[in-house]
Amino acid sequence: MTRGLPASGKSTWARALVAARRPGSILRVNRDDLRRSMVDPAYAAPVDAVERRISAAEWRLVRGALLDGVDVVVDATNLRAGPARRWLALAAACGADVHVEDVVADLEECVRRDAARPAVERVGEEHLRDLAARFLDPATGRPAPLEEPARLSSAGGAPYRPVPGTPPAVLVVVEGITDPDGEPVDAAVAVVRALAEAGHRVIACSPRPEEDRAVVASWLARHVAVAVEALLLRPVRDRRADGTALLALFDAHVRDRYTVTAVVEGRPRAARVWAGVGLAVVGVAPGEG
Repeated sequence: MTRGLPASGKSTWARALVAARRPGSILRVNRDDLRRSMVDPAYAAPVDAVERRISAAEWRLVRGALLDGVDVVVDATNLRAGPARRWLALAAACGADVHVEDVVADLEECVRRDAARPAVERVGEEHLRDLAARFLDPATGRPAPLEEPARLSSAGGAPYRPVPGTPPAVLVVVEGITDPDGEPVDAAVAVVRALAEAGHRVIACSPRPEEDRAVVASWLARHVAVAVEALLLRPVRDRRADGTALLALFDAHVRDRYTVTAVVEGRPRAARVWAGVGLAVVGVAPGEG
């Protein structure tokens, strides 16, 4: 990951790194290049909706490459600590090593280089001086060292990497094995029972609130009839979206404690939440089997 002022030579350094490596073994991801690929070349003033889409594409590129075992260089200013630490957290979540390259250049030289760029690519002298004043140590010209990042959550994009030696488990989303009339989907229940018989711990979860624990536990006992090691329900006053709440429960109670073989979830939209984390999803909808 590069850090430094615009026009400091970050992209030159990143391109040289890519050129020195075996073709296909490293990916350079540059936000400005993505922007040029997604909008008209004359686009200059940031528009929130466009920038969010560019950020999403940038994140998916980096995350996907790391999960495929490809090295990545995030070629950007990365002067703000929050976004920079998020890249470090993603690398840690993907099991990748990290190198931060502070590209130091004289401010006046950056101003000169920026002025020589095409008009649509310039950031401007005022902005350059403001960045230097806010983020660079005046004595060294370097940005402040980055603190250790917080662990990336599943909802934040952390892929699932089971901890070796943890017991096998199947995660059962209660609503994902229930038909519209509140009855169990027989084929889905059969999958859960088969995995339980094969030695998998059964972890049930639901976005229903904690005060419904007795009702949900009773439904599982009547219709699934296997030993449930844990029943995870939404905490009191948790008003997050269902997928976000379930992923938070997964992080708190499952991620580091079990090797999850499969998630049983028959609703396609909800299943994508788990698949996005890298979990195998067994989806058996009503009428299938």
